[in-house]
Amino acid sequence: MSTWNPWKGLAPMAFALLISANAKAQGSTPIIEEEHRYQFSLTTALSAYDEKLFTEAVSGFDPRMKVSIDRPSRLMKILAYQPIDPAQVINLAAGMGVGLAPRSNRIDPKTENQ
Repeated sequence: MSTWNPWKGLAPMAFALLISANAKAQGSTPIIEEEHRYQFSLTTALSAYDEKLFTEAVSGFDPRMKVSIDRPSRLMKILAYQPIDPAQVINLAAGMGVGLAPRSNRIDPKTENQ
């Protein structure tokens, strides 16, 4: 048996009002950050443990960045919210025994419109 709850459905509306009030209090429009995407080829094999250590070390350049490593295809992708120097990433990798080479950002036409 269901009981009537007068508060049900009000939470999303209250959340929307809080977001709206916060945006007005901060001065107008929300800040839209620029995304910076980088791709590298792994030139050496990488174990799961080394991948974890390297991913944590690379995250020091931008704490909010997303790093994904595909070991079978030897591809590393970085999505950062502030520009980073690819040479610094390569130097960090070399210091940890990981071989990286810069890779141009290619768009796969099969997945572009998905």
